[in-house]
Amino acid sequence: MNHSVVQPLRVLSVEDEPDFTELARRILEREGFAVIIERVAARPDLERALDQTTWDIVLSDQSMPGLTLLEALHAVQARGLDVPFILVSGHIGEDAAVEAMREGAHDYVPKTSLARLGVAVRRALNDAADRAALRQRERDLKSLLAEAQRAANFDAITGLPNRSSFLRKLGEQIHESAAEGSTFALLYADLDRFREINDAFGHEGGDAVLRELGVRIAAEGSVTLERVARLGVDDFAFLLPPGSGADDARRAAEDGIRFLREPFTLSEQPVHLSASIGIAAFPEHGLSAEELLRHAEAAMFAAKQSQTRYAVYGAALDAHSQQKIALLGDLRRALETDELTLHYQPQVDFRTNRLVGAEALLRWRHPERGMVPPLEFIPVAEETGLIQQLTRWVLKRALQQQCAWQRAGLELRLAVNVSMRNLRDPEFLMVVDALVGTSGVDSASITLEVTEAAMMLEAARTLDVLRRIRALGVNIAIDDFGTGYSSLAYLSRLPVNEVKIDRSFVMDLTTPGSRAIVRAVIDLGKAFGLRVVAEGVKDEATWKQVQELGCDIAQGYHLSEPLAAADFTTWATERTDRSTHARRAVWP
Repeated sequence: MNHSVVQPLRVLSVEDEPDFTELARRILEREGFAVIIERVAARPDLERALDQTTWDIVLSDQSMPGLTLLEALHAVQARGLDVPFILVSGHIGEDAAVEAMREGAHDYVPKTSLARLGVAVRRALNDAADRAALRQRERDLKSLLAEAQRAANFDAITGLPNRSSFLRKLGEQIHESAAEGSTFALLYADLDRFREINDAFGHEGGDAVLRELGVRIAAEGSVTLERVARLGVDDFAFLLPPGSGADDARRAAEDGIRFLREPFTLSEQPVHLSASIGIAAFPEHGLSAEELLRHAEAAMFAAKQSQTRYAVYGAALDAHSQQKIALLGDLRRALETDELTLHYQPQVDFRTNRLVGAEALLRWRHPERGMVPPLEFIPVAEETGLIQQLTRWVLKRALQQQCAWQRAGLELRLAVNVSMRNLRDPEFLMVVDALVGTSGVDSASITLEVTEAAMMLEAARTLDVLRRIRALGVNIAIDDFGTGYSSLAYLSRLPVNEVKIDRSFVMDLTTPGSRAIVRAVIDLGKAFGLRVVAEGVKDEATWKQVQELGCDIAQGYHLSEPLAAADFTTWATERTDRSTHARRAVWP
């Protein structure tokens, strides 16, 4: 036999007439409440009651000999209590009632209309429950976001910052050092023959060594945790503080080599580690995070042939230096010829399965080398400032294509990537305004994508530029979301319309960390009223998983690879025809 227990309604009556308190109890009991009620009429009694007991609702008269309505209300508010507060009075003017409501009272019931007391109490309790549920949802969301941000910024095995976190820290130090005219050094360490440990003890054994290494590094007093990171399977980076130079880096490398001499233990067997360490210095060996890291890695490979096990970068170590110069010249020429083109990757609504947008992606067909990967030429453009001219070319061509599609009746949002270099360009805002204004394209159909990491650099300046761009009617998307460390407060101020989940998380939904990040980004986007796009939807299984998590829009090879404009138009037309046919089949 089931027995239901009705929780009593704890009522605090701020009232100098005992008869009214008893009347209120009887009215609420007739409404189905099990009531526990206590009456107070003086400030000390009210404060004692609030401090010693948890109340579900407060019913307060307007004025008593030792206490006023507003004093009672302020006493509740001063304790941070979200308790429904209902004014119940027979002698109060309209102005006083309005003032009480403005101060935070939840309702007003005249003593001449006590028949509606039960309705008012029930409504106030429901509103309080809704507020409590909203607060809990916000706490859950913050907790989930904190968990996801940790997964996005820290390596799961070692507990150390990961590559994206380190690149952000490195970028910040570059900016600070450039402003102050100071130097610093970067160490890139590779564990020698780590593959042999995996071969001998399995990946679980290798992970155990890495886990213990992370513990030892974190416990090392001379190491600031945010300045060290695990970059890859057996690659680590160490960032020396501003003002450090080559001599400091050499001493740090020697300390690091000694640090690894203490053996690890696996299956009761000692396991010895050693490392090869490359050194690069700012600004001598590079002006960007990617360039410094690449040069430090080149020095690391040279260190493997060195008796000291460490080496400082020199131009002779970088086999790509001359190639980079040649590539830059070719890229400048490509801007003046027809070697550059745009491909477009479709974006499809999860709910309706309809095409809603596309991302414009730059492609380069070199006359001798064939297709040059963007990851090869975009960093060169970033390092040299050519990215500004390149972005203008992309935006102009994308707007021309969008205009052609709109004339043909193909309505979609078109996204174009912009970099931090663009946001720093004082002419960029005018360029966007001029190109959009003369294109004949509705500005609301254009989205500029900026990576989360770029938005976090020079946050105040970036926020101002983004607000000015948004004022032009152009949409803004946070790209690669989940790889940076945006605070909720900063995100709430960003004038963005859309967040794009980084493809690395979407393509790896089988791991708990990636799934947590994807779920958190989707929940966060909905909380802020933003569209959420999942990049890297590679197959039907990924589509279903991301769709179940409530994502809005999909992009990835499961739908289509990036297509030339003519091929995209054909793809879009065929998909629209299939969708129309399917709808007619279901709804003749």
